Amino acid sequence: AISLACAASADMEEKIFQAYQKEMEPYKEKCQKETGADPLYIEVIMKTGVVSKDPKVMCFAKCMFMNVEVMDKDGKFKKEVIVKKGVAITDEMAESCMKSSESEPELCKRSHDFAICIAQKLAKL
Repeated sequence: AISLACAASADMEEKIFQAYQKEMEPYKEKCQKETGADPLYIEVIMKTGVVSKDPKVMCFAKCMFMNVEVMDKDGKFKKEVIVKKGVAITDEMAESCMKSSESEPELCKRSHDFAICIAQKLAKL
């Protein structure tokens, strides 16, 4: 039973990850050019969901969030859009991560903190 649960969890994780890749792929090149983020770091994000603490990568996260419209130009996250577009993200998850990152004034860092929070919550599913 444990191996089935692990397999089901891994399958769910893969489906979630593929959905995020599909949503973000159209903006990957644009945001890489805008931020100057290392393409290797971007590939790691796109393939594993692991986000680097490199400042350019943090700004890459901000660019992606703004392009998929989960963050407005003022750096406010849009919970309804996050839940709608974010496979397996609940209102509670979005709210919790929004609260934990909203006090960060720098938008690139705020985006990074939010991405890490969501990734940690999804990893627990």
